[in-house]
Amino acid sequence: MIAILTISIKKIEKLDRIIKNKSLDYEEFGNIEFKSNDYQNELKNLLKILPMLRNEKAFIFIDPYEYKHIKASQIKKLLESGNSEVLLWLPIQFMYRFSSRGTPQALQGFIDEFTQYENWKDVDSVWKLISQLKTSFQTYLDKEYFVDTFTIQKDKNTVFYLFFFSSHMKGFEKMLEAKWKIDTDEGKGWNFRENQLSLFQQYKTNPLEEKLKQFLKGGQRYNGEVFEFTLRESFLPKHTIEIFKYWQQSGILDVISLTGKKARKGSFYVSYKHFRDDGKKVYYKLR
Repeated sequence: MIAILTISIKKIEKLDRIIKNKSLDYEEFGNIEFKSNDYQNELKNLLKILPMLRNEKAFIFIDPYEYKHIKASQIKKLLESGNSEVLLWLPIQFMYRFSSRGTPQALQGFIDEFTQYENWKDVDSVWKLISQLKTSFQTYLDKEYFVDTFTIQKDKNTVFYLFFFSSHMKGFEKMLEAKWKIDTDEGKGWNFRENQLSLFQQYKTNPLEEKLKQFLKGGQRYNGEVFEFTLRESFLPKHTIEIFKYWQQSGILDVISLTGKKARKGSFYVSYKHFRDDGKKVYYKLR
């Protein structure tokens, strides 16, 4: 079942007509229920319903008319049942314009719940604001939950952003796969060039490659830890495996089994399956 909520009855009626006229009420969606209710009241209803779900998962899309009503604590409560995921739409371009003129009360009210307002840094681009919001959400929600972002760029000067929240690692991985598929289609996806120099190229380090180096240098890292690290950095296991293959071929990475012997070449075990199965099949050493 899909429930669509807005405070405006006229908008509900208009949306109902559009869905029926365009035959968008697909059977696989089940019943579509339209409601006119206050967000705060509907939030309370959802928090009662979610713990009662057994074999169902809830996907909650929040498109706020005024983002000042959205709180990080509300997102966290919606995730606590473990059977829901949340997609939050934010008018990030407008938020950035406000912040560049001194943070107004609406934006301050939005951020002060999950970060100390006096520690909120002024930023000089909308992309830095997005990064800061994502980091703040992740810090507030802690390691139990996963956060990622999705761009909707209407034109050069109009950027909207979706924040995706999940309590389940596999669900988060699937959402990342969908995101990377879209990014690749638009030419914004993965492009690991193995840092090869030519006469006309400058040396460039892939961002995930550099982050992986620092992560592996931080201690003995097992395959499950690398899998989780990869997702939290908004990349996919195949990206890490591509880097590991290059490192292994270059002689700078050793993959060690729990017996202390080198694992078979190309065996990295960076996947959800191996994460779920203890996550300690091999560990990695950079030379």
